[in-house]
Amino acid sequence: MSDEPKPISPEELGELFTFNTDPSRIAESDGPVTVWALAWFPAEDWERAIIEWPELLETMPEDHREYSQRIESHLKAAAATEPGSPDVAPLNVADLIAEFGEDAGEPRSRATAGANRARSGNAISWPPGRNDPCWCSSGQKYKVCCGPVKAAT
Repeated sequence: MSDEPKPISPEELGELFTFNTDPSRIAESDGPVTVWALAWFPAEDWERAIIEWPELLETMPEDHREYSQRIESHLKAAAATEPGSPDVAPLNVADLIAEFGEDAGEPRSRATAGANRARSGNAISWPPGRNDPCWCSSGQKYKVCCGPVKAAT
């Protein structure tokens, strides 16, 4: 797997993010987007997620830091083309399974869970300030952790 983030297509944008409306219908004149969230597994859940759904490794690296940086590249790519700023919605594998059962590993289930977390105020605002702690919970400042990651092109 290449270290470079792969390009994100409009179809993948709809799979990765959950918007309060159809992303293709959002216009700047609509004002701020209310819910625009990307689902993400914190380190404590990433290992279990890839055991439950090994197909995640078809598009994401196994290492959690690299995974978080790939998420950052998608955040930057989407933020460059869509109005507003996304939230990062931390997911819990056990909660996903309880809510969605055998469909818990589906992209739409993860996106729905992420949007629900954002709607309920349980998401992380993105991007943090450069001297703030990184959203990925690495303990480093954003400017030295995920901040330098380039947008997926």
